[in-house]
Amino acid sequence: MLRAYYKSYPQVASILLFFGFSLMLITDKAGGYCFAALLAASIIQLTDKDKYSFTRTDSWVVLILACYPVVVLLNLFSQPEFRIDEFDDTSRFLLVIPIYLALRYQTAVLHYASLGALAGLLAAIFVAIMAMLSGTQTRFGGYENPVAFSQAAVLLACLSGCISINASGKESSSGWSIAAIALISTSFTSLASQTRTTILSAILLMPLAFPKSISLKNKLIFLSFSALIFTFLCVALVKVFGAPHITKSSDKIPEIVQIFIKDGAHQTVETLLNENSTSMVSLGRRGALWMAGYEAMLANPIFGIGKGNFQGFIQQSKNLDPSMKDSISIYSHAHNDIIQITSEIGIVGLASYMILLLGSITITLKNSFDFKSRRLVFMAVMSCFYYGLTQSALVGSQNITLTIAILIALGLATGHNSASKYNGQKDNE
Repeated sequence: MLRAYYKSYPQVASILLFFGFSLMLITDKAGGYCFAALLAASIIQLTDKDKYSFTRTDSWVVLILACYPVVVLLNLFSQPEFRIDEFDDTSRFLLVIPIYLALRYQTAVLHYASLGALAGLLAAIFVAIMAMLSGTQTRFGGYENPVAFSQAAVLLACLSGCISINASGKESSSGWSIAAIALISTSFTSLASQTRTTILSAILLMPLAFPKSISLKNKLIFLSFSALIFTFLCVALVKVFGAPHITKSSDKIPEIVQIFIKDGAHQTVETLLNENSTSMVSLGRRGALWMAGYEAMLANPIFGIGKGNFQGFIQQSKNLDPSMKDSISIYSHAHNDIIQITSEIGIVGLASYMILLLGSITITLKNSFDFKSRRLVFMAVMSCFYYGLTQSALVGSQNITLTIAILIALGLATGHNSASKYNGQKDNE
């Protein structure tokens, strides 16, 4: 019975990945159930004794995925009270290890996952358009934070771009189209979600969407053309539906810059918090959070103040006024992953975070990875980094953390397969 299951696992994984990515932006719980089922199916698959051997590359992948979670876990154990709930988000990088190991040498699953991502992105655009038409602040697909919904759409755009590479592995000059168009389409979800973060993220990810077979000249032409379409679409949507988070704050930017140059960060944050514009207040709160985070980093630079203690540290801050403390007292993270990790887990935690990001990219560069898998890893890692500069991809956004972890594991697993076949062909020649 298990023998039949082992043979059918690629089809099972493909179906679960397709529906998981298709449903995650419509109803996050359904998508989560699909990924949970994939984890269970992968664990069963690993009981196959005839499974491929554990290679040195596999060892590095497991080490990279486990490094940050292990450091977080050790930090939690070192505290007077162990709080397992603080490990919930981070555990996603451990949970995808069995998925990575089971998906090795299964090239077809990436194609079906990409199709699911494209279906999910189209569904997200439909939800975004309906939200803009109704003019209400909708809870997008169960995401309490609309920014997380929009970022999830960017991640789906990164994955759906893998469809642009045909089954033979050859890259045509038009191979950039789906990846770039998918990123351009995220302007709908970004503006509907009232966020600027993912607009910038999509633009920064655009250069990574192009196949390497395209010449530098054509890449620049395609990049300029894509950026032009993206900008035109954003401006058109703002004109038609409005975007107060952008338009109402644009006139204040020169004044805020002058205050920052003349009076410094503290006065700038205080000015922003007293503005009537929601976007300006949001920016001021980020400034206050970053100031508190900087103070926390200095308090214990090596090991940090402890995982999950950032919110409590805000009330003890000596650099923030009482009004500033009250304005950010509800936040448990600094809206910046680098500040958050360094303040709570110290330099040790920051090093493990960089190992996760840079290590994933390094593995794809050190091995003869298939380009679509390499591109997926690059875009997932960079999307995680960009989003983490003004939000948090690792704290309080379980769906985002899980999606990033699965995309990295999926890219490394399918790329590793191509590398093995490539090396085998080279040996035969």
